[in-house]
Formats: sequence, C-alpha cells, structure tokens
Amino acid sequence: MRTTFSKVEICSSKSGICPICKKRAERRKTFCQTVNPWNTDSEGNMKTREIINSELRVECRAWKSKPVLHARCETIDTKWRDYEAI
Repeated sequence: MRTTFSKVEICSSKSGICPICKKRAERRKTFCQTVNPWNTDSEGNMKTREIINSELRVECRAWKSKPVLHARCETIDTKWRDYEAI
C-alpha cells in the first residue's frame, strides 16, 4: 500500500544585477512542503495547509532579500568567502 501526501508549493523568481560578474541574472526557485502526520509544529500538532503556506512565504521572502547570483558565480562567491575566512 502506498500513501501519497499533498504538496504545498510556492514558485518564485527574482532578477537583478549579479554583484560578482555585474551581468543581469534571473533565478527561479520552488519552495515546497507536504501535508503529512510527520510535518508537525513545535507543539507536536500536524501543520495545516495555511500554516505551511505562511512558512513558505516567509522562506520565499528571505530568499528574495538576498542578492541575485548566477549559478557559476555562487561557486566563486563560496570559494572567495572560504578564502577570506583563513
């Protein structure tokens, strides 16, 4: 027997100038969670679609507030941060 849980998804996109290469960049990301008995809040209650939706919106806003980087520039940025930490 197989049980399928319903998915709650929010798709979002952002665009702007990449701070590393100074070129125009656009990124898309899908935020999702499922409504299931193991997806619980801090009190142990099962999350509803509304609670999950509000959490995803918060996560989406946090992602949108970060600068837009190209995929190749993200690796450069990570290497640069690691180098600067030394």
